[in-house]
Amino acid sequence: MSQKLIIILCALAFGIGLASWNTTPPSALVESNLTEGKTKVKNFAFTSIDGRKRVLSDFHGKTVFINSWFTHCPPCIAEMPQLLQLAQKHSDDMVFIALSIDRNVADLQRYLSRLPRNTRALTEKDNVFFVHDDGNIISGTMLGVKGFPQTIIVNHEGHQLQKIKEAIDWLSPKVEKIFSEQPLPDVQPLKHTNKNDK
Repeated sequence: MSQKLIIILCALAFGIGLASWNTTPPSALVESNLTEGKTKVKNFAFTSIDGRKRVLSDFHGKTVFINSWFTHCPPCIAEMPQLLQLAQKHSDDMVFIALSIDRNVADLQRYLSRLPRNTRALTEKDNVFFVHDDGNIISGTMLGVKGFPQTIIVNHEGHQLQKIKEAIDWLSPKVEKIFSEQPLPDVQPLKHTNKNDK
């Protein structure tokens, strides 16, 4: 094979490689899925601890916050009142589903019973559902949640808008962008006190 032919083949190979380099958009590599409206969230069924049976598709047309948490998780506990206040503020267009992975439903019931009266009243709103996710079936198996707290935000068509993997300041004005179908920009993590630090 002539030297000239070898040079031509190498140039062609380089050109093909260059054309195929980084064809995957950066947003596709982000687990929080900032390319909103692309991932359909599994249509899971659940029963709240007060006996209401629903499926996710019942809330088509609303923004759904699916919060995976447990009662012995300090950051989970820290952000819960704010999430409840947000649900009250947007009672007409938001649904809040709190999936507790506590081993015993009694732990969840005990937590709710010890909330301040005003906060406990927010847990009883029509758009708020506290669910005992027994065996971590919904959070872990169906939604792929691995760390806590974690909040999956579902848009009005049932697609994942964003996944938040920490406790944040849910009362920040930036959060309002979610209700305009925009992914949440950077928001400060919510400070919390670990019981072991006291």
